[in-house]
Amino acid sequence: SLLSIKNWDTVHNAEDAESAFNIFEGVLQTALDIACPQRKNKSKSKPIHYYDQESSEMKAAYLRALNTYEITGEVQDRETMVNMKKMYDNKLKALQQNENTRKIMTSDNKSKAVWNLINTESHAKQPSKTCPKLNINNAVVDNPIQVAEQLNTYFTQIAELTIQQNNQQLGDCRLGEDLNTPLIEPFHLTPTTWKEVKQVIHSLKNKSS
Repeated sequence: SLLSIKNWDTVHNAEDAESAFNIFEGVLQTALDIACPQRKNKSKSKPIHYYDQESSEMKAAYLRALNTYEITGEVQDRETMVNMKKMYDNKLKALQQNENTRKIMTSDNKSKAVWNLINTESHAKQPSKTCPKLNINNAVVDNPIQVAEQLNTYFTQIAELTIQQNNQQLGDCRLGEDLNTPLIEPFHLTPTTWKEVKQVIHSLKNKSS
């Protein structure tokens, strides 16, 4: 699977828990987008007229900063990405406020225009109820509970497997060290007698003072 072959060094080596979670969330979202691409409905939506060239360039700069941070995981790159995102969001908010003001001011029925804008914002803020689909044992599952249980099981098992693999590698290294260690014959001492000790002492040469 995509997650099993992913290198998680950027997550493990992150500066803090928040950075690790952001990197992990980005990797998980990318894997879900590849494995379970969202279905695009062919709905005729009106183009966003307030989206200008400057906001387009700011969006591109933010995406570049996000990609850099996902690769490096550095704190400095994260700060750059966060600042780019804030600037881009503030720009879109200002453009949308200006566009809403223009719609109200140019409308013949200003009260109706205000309520239309309120209803549009309310529908946009409603959370999506769609659940990503997963292929589990050659069966496509879109039940939120089953998807959550499968993801929880995977991440629980991957941690245990990683620990087991690390222990196995450590054991192999120790085994290699034992094989390379030369064998030393055991040293045995035999019992002796007082007579033998005296003979050894007398056989020693006297040192000159």
